[in-house]
Amino acid sequence: MTEPANISFYNFTAIYPPDGFCEYQKLGPFNLFNMILFKEFGNFVICLLSGVFLGIIGIYKSGSNVSSLILYLYSLIVGYGIMEGIYHATLWNGFGRIGETILKFQQSLIIVFLANTAGFSQFYGHHCIFITTILIAGMYPMVTVVLSSAYRNEWIGWLTFDVLWFFILSICLEIWKDKDSYKFDQLDAFLQMWYATGYVVIAYVLWWIDTFHCTYVLAHLYLHGIWHLLIALAYFYLTTLISCLTARLANCKPIITTYPSHRLPLILFVKWEKKK
Repeated sequence: MTEPANISFYNFTAIYPPDGFCEYQKLGPFNLFNMILFKEFGNFVICLLSGVFLGIIGIYKSGSNVSSLILYLYSLIVGYGIMEGIYHATLWNGFGRIGETILKFQQSLIIVFLANTAGFSQFYGHHCIFITTILIAGMYPMVTVVLSSAYRNEWIGWLTFDVLWFFILSICLEIWKDKDSYKFDQLDAFLQMWYATGYVVIAYVLWWIDTFHCTYVLAHLYLHGIWHLLIALAYFYLTTLISCLTARLANCKPIITTYPSHRLPLILFVKWEKKK
């Protein structure tokens, strides 16, 4: 029986891509204390620290009243950071596929939760389409990961992940148009969708430079690792936005804290306060 040509895509320890990313191509592996060999040490550090920090700080700052679904979304950011960190440390195909699955699964959940908080039945006309979207979202991560793994054409993987950002943006625009109905004391809650959009755009620009215009100088900037950082930040902002919007569904009031200041709200945290 002849083995499939793409069997290496299902080999957990296969190096993928074979020549790594810009850091590996120009700088080579990094030997830490002559004991541990990292394929891409810079990308490893950025992925691990950013994902773990953002996810854990999101969980910690959410307090005890928040829905477990919100905590789960933050925990996916932690898992994403860990898996992508190990992937760039080893370039093992299996860890990359795990990180990719987490990413697409989180993207599906964010679409479902944003659509629910936006009043999906009004946005799309009837409830049946909402149920259809949930069913598609349930299959989407696993199906697309297998498709992108089975075919060498990179456009399959790109399209199955990248196109959904436009769907997320369309729902965010609907939420923005109806922002007055949420009656928040602060409009900072809605800034998060624009932060997320901006970070995603910047992330793709950096990914494009790292992938197609790699040089020895650019390799020292670890642009691929920063791509992961910005994507994690986008998911952090969208999760915090969902926390703001779903608090009312649990008869809670979202308490928004901004850092470094109210005038410069770069990072936002949300706690739920029970209404009396």
